Amino acid sequence: MAFKQIPREFIEQVKAQVNIVDVISEFVPLAKKGNNFIGSCPFHQDTSPSFTVSPSKKIYKCFPCSASGDAIKFIQDFKQISWIQALEFVANKLGLNFDFSSYKAQSHVEKYDQTTLETLELLEFVNSFYKISLLKEKNALNYLESRHLNDLDLREKFDIGYAPKNRLKQEINASENKENLAVNAGLLNSDLNEIFWGRITFGIRNSHGELVGFSARTIDKNSNFAKYLNSPETPLFNKSKILYNYHNAKDSIKAKKQVVIVEGFMDVIACYRAGINNVVALMGTALTKDHIQLLKNSEIILFLDNDNAGVDAALRSADLLALHGFTIKVVNNTFEKDADEILNQEGTEKLVDLIENQTISLIDFIYQVSLSKNNINLIETHLNDFEMLQNFEKSILNYTKNIALKQKQYLFNKIQTELNLQINELLTERKPINQGFNNQYPPFNNPSNIDYYNIFEDPYLEPVDPNFDFTVNDYFQTQPDYQFAKNTFEFLDHARMSLIIQLLSSNNLRQKIFDINEISSIFDGPIEIKKLADKAHSLSQDIKDPNQIYEIITSELPELLESEVQDIINQKLNKMIENQLENLEDIKQQERIIVSLKDYASEMENYLHNTEILPKGEYSIPKFKQNKLGKLRELGKKTIELRKGD
Repeated sequence: MAFKQIPREFIEQVKAQVNIVDVISEFVPLAKKGNNFIGSCPFHQDTSPSFTVSPSKKIYKCFPCSASGDAIKFIQDFKQISWIQALEFVANKLGLNFDFSSYKAQSHVEKYDQTTLETLELLEFVNSFYKISLLKEKNALNYLESRHLNDLDLREKFDIGYAPKNRLKQEINASENKENLAVNAGLLNSDLNEIFWGRITFGIRNSHGELVGFSARTIDKNSNFAKYLNSPETPLFNKSKILYNYHNAKDSIKAKKQVVIVEGFMDVIACYRAGINNVVALMGTALTKDHIQLLKNSEIILFLDNDNAGVDAALRSADLLALHGFTIKVVNNTFEKDADEILNQEGTEKLVDLIENQTISLIDFIYQVSLSKNNINLIETHLNDFEMLQNFEKSILNYTKNIALKQKQYLFNKIQTELNLQINELLTERKPINQGFNNQYPPFNNPSNIDYYNIFEDPYLEPVDPNFDFTVNDYFQTQPDYQFAKNTFEFLDHARMSLIIQLLSSNNLRQKIFDINEISSIFDGPIEIKKLADKAHSLSQDIKDPNQIYEIITSELPELLESEVQDIINQKLNKMIENQLENLEDIKQQERIIVSLKDYASEMENYLHNTEILPKGEYSIPKFKQNKLGKLRELGKKTIELRKGD
């Protein structure tokens, strides 16, 4: 038994000897009325005496508030103490000698009431009954032999037994009270029929090692019933709070600071047979916050099944674990079998090596799963399959919502290298300081409604992050805003040109940019851009509305796209971002410009997507629709050709 139970004989002795009237009258004035005593109820605002105490039955009852119980229950509720403490109080009042210290030392047990303690005792009794029944059932023993589980020590370690049919009620000598306890324990259903029969049983213990329920497996291959049957939810058995085998594994988990999470009981037992002791199972439920509390401060190794359900379970579990800051690895199971099958078919050495040496990072697992789910083969090119890559992008973004930014940056680079695809949303993490920033102007679907004077103003006058270190050159290029700005400017050639036009259209912003030599140099050449800048400046002398300026100079864009200007602009932008920004003396101004360009480019990109000028992702450039920006389709084809040659 996982905890010391106060002997039932002593409990019955206390109940038999106590005078309930003496106990309660010490706290509540009572008056005799017939065979009973009455008083004002101490458990609610009682305006007229409604609290009745029966000396003969040794119980109390308040009908308005339903408070009821025996002398021990009264002391527990009145003093708001544990049941064991209340029992000790009454026993001391009777002058009975009993050492409660070893029982009270079990702090969690101290909180249990009598019914809970009796339920735990019944579950342990039934567990013993199942273990004895196993020895008498040849078919069950043969099944365990076939699964390499017919070892006495192993069966004892994992509480393996057998539930015979129509024996349980007789075995527990079911009085009405015992039947109620058996229902409360999840052993009988509401019709008082046995829940488990004709099945191998696995006792399930909570984190304290108390047996709180069972899982039972059929041994009939032709059965139409579910393979596994678990105890129903009870006050003691809640799968969302229990990790199978945690009570056995917790010392090893603490020592190694690592836990292996597997799918089911057989996998746990297989790992134990292979000498791996820091293993728990989820019992067919999703990982919960209660589970996470048990696993805190541990590295997580996920070793779930390779089927779709197992992969999805791993992703759900990983998402919650990542949200809480766990380090997560995933077993790269090339055998495509579960732990039990690997042990029995491949041997101990293979299983141990798989768990200890064949793991991959969570971010690589997400990448592999996203490729697989979307049927993407890295050997083949999928650059022109817009729908496939769009679904891949959705998968990546969905699975990485709670992943740390450094891991996202790694994944961004991996996808860019192997698929020639940029998923810029991967690199978004911070929101603008002013949460209402994006509401300062409408979506970019009507240029005449955009106020270019204000969109880059006060929200970014202060640093985005006080720890955002722009002054350390070696570190600068690893900063997320820098990386995002760099990748945003690289996302499409025509987007850069459109951004330049937006900058030129705003006299307010244009002046800020021209005040920084390294940035203003972009507009010094080639001659077409210089002319464009001069035109914008000239227009601003007579036209104060930047939206009008935008409409006028937009007409120049097709000519620019057909010239060599674009390549020169790209080179200047790259040089400016990669080599020049970190050398600016005005750090706050530099930061403001980076973040402003970053967020404005994002808004512009959203506009292009929403209006279907640009379907999501670089890979879809050939699908451009004809629009007022001119020859984007031709530019897209050219860009694709250039990218294939990279």
